[in-house]
Amino acid sequence: MRAGDLARRLLPWAGSAVLVTYMIHTTDLRGVGDALAAVDLPLLALLMVAATAATFVTDAAGVAAALRAVFGRASLREVLPAKATSYFLNILNYNAALAGMALVFHRSRGVGFWRAAGALMLVNVVDLLGVLVLLAAGLAVNAGCGAFTEGLEVTLRWLAWGGLAAFLGGVAWFRSGLPLPLLGGLRRRALFAPLREVSRTAWIRLLGLRLLLLGQYLAVQWALLRLFGVPVPARHLLAYVPVLTFLQIVPISISGLGTTQLAAREFYGPFVATAAGSPHAVVDAATTAGIAGFLVLRILLGYLFLGDLSRDILRGVVVAPPPPTEDKK
Repeated sequence: MRAGDLARRLLPWAGSAVLVTYMIHTTDLRGVGDALAAVDLPLLALLMVAATAATFVTDAAGVAAALRAVFGRASLREVLPAKATSYFLNILNYNAALAGMALVFHRSRGVGFWRAAGALMLVNVVDLLGVLVLLAAGLAVNAGCGAFTEGLEVTLRWLAWGGLAAFLGGVAWFRSGLPLPLLGGLRRRALFAPLREVSRTAWIRLLGLRLLLLGQYLAVQWALLRLFGVPVPARHLLAYVPVLTFLQIVPISISGLGTTQLAAREFYGPFVATAAGSPHAVVDAATTAGIAGFLVLRILLGYLFLGDLSRDILRGVVVAPPPPTEDKK
């Protein structure tokens, strides 16, 4: 294994270790314990199970929609096992999760591996668009309401609207026949073909499904925080959740462990209404419970319930297909 590949694989684990260590040294551990003790644990468990099931189905529906847009056929029933397995693989390595899902559809449907990977990459591209849309909406709803400091609000506004303009302009340019300096050859690659070929209607349908998924995460966050006595207004969450999602996307920790929690302290701390521990301790307890709940339940989905498929994919992704050289369907 090359040093660069090893570094990329170890970075999320090292980042999580550093960030979690910092959190432990900067929080009131007794307060975290008190906050957890004060929560209705059966209700918390029920919330996490329901949230995992709902987001799992919606997430898989988005993947199925992308596959249908690229290949013309794909069922939710077919996608569910592969998506569940990707949750497990994502803990180990994000690229392994993407490659594993592409390998499943390459083998089961006889489609080109790189075109299958391109369909899955399309989902990630639309996810980015969805986060930008949600952030722009959240900033509009919270304009001048103190959800962020003035400087941060200006920065986020530039990020949201500038990102949307750059994103939409870039995709339109990529899909057009206009010259594309340096990147023109990408249009002919099987991996990038879905970005060029998928219809506008399919883009809109997929965006709707990914916005629904983001809305589910927002609802889960709203309910989770209230269980811990942190009644953050829903309109504030409309702006906070996309910012935390951006931080979770940055591959420096596992599932945003540490990165999102440190930001959540600043966002949610002022809303802590419970007397159990300091504000940071209560927020740390809530966010850690949410991240850990999703991680544990998704690992169970991907490895225990679908253990055979997980092991097949783990064996299959060891040998990666050669890089795409032309647009083969």
